[in-house]
Amino acid sequence: MSPEKSSRKKEPLKSLQDIYASILELLSTIKVLLDESKKTRRTSLDEKLIRLASLAESFTEQRPKSPKSTWTHLADSLDQEGVNLWNISGLIHKAPDEVGQTHIATLRLAAFRLVEAGLEMNPGIESRSFSLIHVLHLASKTGMCLSESGQNVLAVGVLTSAAKFEEQLRNVDILEDSQRRSIACATVVYYSSRMEAAWKDGNDSLAEYMSRKITDDKQRLTLLPSHAQELLAYKLHQIAGSFLTTAQAGSKTADAIEWLQRAFSVADQLEDTTSSGVTGLKLTIMRTLARAYFMSEAYDRAESVLDELIPIIDASNDHTTSEYQELRWLRLSVLKKRNAGDASLLNGLLWDMKKLRIIFVLMYCKLTAFKSIIEHMEFSELNITEIYEH
Repeated sequence: MSPEKSSRKKEPLKSLQDIYASILELLSTIKVLLDESKKTRRTSLDEKLIRLASLAESFTEQRPKSPKSTWTHLADSLDQEGVNLWNISGLIHKAPDEVGQTHIATLRLAAFRLVEAGLEMNPGIESRSFSLIHVLHLASKTGMCLSESGQNVLAVGVLTSAAKFEEQLRNVDILEDSQRRSIACATVVYYSSRMEAAWKDGNDSLAEYMSRKITDDKQRLTLLPSHAQELLAYKLHQIAGSFLTTAQAGSKTADAIEWLQRAFSVADQLEDTTSSGVTGLKLTIMRTLARAYFMSEAYDRAESVLDELIPIIDASNDHTTSEYQELRWLRLSVLKKRNAGDASLLNGLLWDMKKLRIIFVLMYCKLTAFKSIIEHMEFSELNITEIYEH
């Protein structure tokens, strides 16, 4: 039986004390298997970790809503066990090739569920926000780790159940700017994790919903550190690119364009520095956006993006790369699709002796929109013929 299928089984109803005893018994076996660390026993270990997570989830569901002295010490113990397992997963994560991503993911799942089971119910305001931020970060990391290992059902389960922590954080009375920033970061990381997990699970509508929850709140985005915003823009671009790759007859290009516009809006508010990759990220998004507009037959918009891009790439150090040359051809294709007149096609050609050979070939065609292409191409009979045929 696969771990995902076995995890769907609910543990039979027991008292909190009975569940706690079962957890401790299972933990003792798991710790022995972790110490042995043999590949042949890893499947058995993962199955036990899945069952441990299920037991901890049952503990969370059955514990009283208000603190009771008869069970809080059990929760504290589970929290400590969860922290220990999480620390072990961190050590193992440094050598993922040796143990496998699935094993790391199931270990984190069990750790998260134990920490969740031990979460204090009614702490003080400051302690409460810290605990919620901590457990929401754990949920996000666990969900993404499960998703990356292909365990989508478990990933969705973790991230869905963590929604209550995000809701509680929204109702926290914020005291300081640092606290506000921490809550904003934890919330966006959570939304981003749900967005990615939904996308990988094929749930495009949920992924879209989560992306809007992230990008529609401009004020919250400004609270994130620059590297977090940059990573977010990259993820939005990555998902948009997947839509373009699978698009047929424009079926998903409209969705891709919306994702790309959100990606650029995030990247565009970041400051360009010599040490950052923001400029490169913006150019990457714009290149994809130009192609998306072309695929959707929005030629005016494609031309607008390309007119902004071409001077930038012409001035760059790697202006002769094949990728940039493709953009120059794309601009010509856009002009041809729009049936542009000679005035557009002849605009701005730099006449110099180096280009005479090409000019004589093209003089009767009047297609001097090739200027940027000619400026950055290698001169050969094959390339000249290719230009002439266009």
